[in-house]
Amino acid sequence: MAERRLGAVVLAVVVLGAALGLAAWWGTGADAPSGQPVASVAGAVLDRDAPSPEVQAALRRSVRLVHAEGCGVERQATVTVLDRGGRTVGLTNQHVVAGADEVSVDGVPGLVPVTGPVIDRDAAELEGDPLLDGGGIALKTGHRPSNGASVVVAGYPDGHFVAATGTVRSIEQRQGYGATTDVIVIDTQAVPGISGGVVLDVTGAAIGLVAARDPVTGDVVAYPLDVIGPASDSGRVSCSGSGR
Repeated sequence: MAERRLGAVVLAVVVLGAALGLAAWWGTGADAPSGQPVASVAGAVLDRDAPSPEVQAALRRSVRLVHAEGCGVERQATVTVLDRGGRTVGLTNQHVVAGADEVSVDGVPGLVPVTGPVIDRDAAELEGDPLLDGGGIALKTGHRPSNGASVVVAGYPDGHFVAATGTVRSIEQRQGYGATTDVIVIDTQAVPGISGGVVLDVTGAAIGLVAARDPVTGDVVAYPLDVIGPASDSGRVSCSGSGR
């Protein structure tokens, strides 16, 4: 298979983080069920000690730096290009694009429209076609990991692309954005700018959306992709941060 011929890649362990304005602070709840990974990034498995330039380049086409202005605040964070059931979307956080009708994405000509918020989640979609036109590649999605699984988190802490390895500390329920939902807690410290970044399993499948920083440990907190429904078509995300 192509995965075996290209060989496996583990992305270097470095500082990563969570986006400017990490707005969602969730309370701990019960454990959630887990699944197994399925897809790949550029046909490569993530299991080496050093980053592959080819995989880094592929990830940078799928994980982009986004600039948003709304609610009187300028924000710099991350948007991830995903294939969600045959639809290409840009997935980021509500707190990143709050108050913005359009955002600027590095490498994409013009402005990218905000489709709308995901109800009861700190998540929002951008239109996918402009991202593809700007050279984006939609990541395939997989299933949520098990506790203790190795993962990779990719995004733009402090405006610089980083892909870092980590371990799933827990999959649990937390409260935020008007609902209780499952989240993945990863033992990597959150740094401003990573919000909207992606969590990948060891095959390179996208399995989570970075959304917050744990208020006690500082760890990355991410939604499993399977708890993020489609966005409403309401356009601008409310400054209230409720997704309603």
